[in-house]
Amino acid sequence: LCWYDLDWPINVATGSQATLETADPTDVRTGDLALKVNVINGGGYGKVRVTNTVYYDNFNGGDITLSVHAKSNSNNRIRFQLKVFYTNGTNQTFNGDDFVTSNTYSKYSHTYNTSQITTIDTESVEVRLQLGRDNGEIFLDDWSSEVTGISLSTPIIDDNIISVYPNPTSDYINISGPLVVTKVYLFDINGKLVK
Repeated sequence: LCWYDLDWPINVATGSQATLETADPTDVRTGDLALKVNVINGGGYGKVRVTNTVYYDNFNGGDITLSVHAKSNSNNRIRFQLKVFYTNGTNQTFNGDDFVTSNTYSKYSHTYNTSQITTIDTESVEVRLQLGRDNGEIFLDDWSSEVTGISLSTPIIDDNIISVYPNPTSDYINISGPLVVTKVYLFDINGKLVK
């Protein structure tokens, strides 16, 4: 899973202008953090985008679903983009569907099927959300990325950086580390969401 507050910098092309900041509490969907992007002069898709850290793993055979809850007062258009880096040294960029946001939060998702992404091994992927086609404020909350159809080889949690305790537990857990944790999903050993 990915959240903007963990590592989602803004990229603004030359000639375009946009700002990124934490949204006011009244513009947060869940928790206490959301992203506010103000596109002042966009100039087209890709001129303004938020980009996640490159995730290193082999996604050959997997489907990747990207989701975000978004709203705007100007019916701004957004779309996901996935940049795939292959083990043979090449890379390819895949655009998702265009979405038109409204003045209330709605969930927008796009699935990149394995047949669309690759038939060869990948080195890494980079998740992007493209903005800039329309000017105005866009609010983004509750990001998620889900990979299905394969087992990822890279550990999600580095034991030297993040501590989750006590284990076992029956009523609570503590999570500590260098990241800001705003939401946690807990799954049992069978992959079932624990409430």
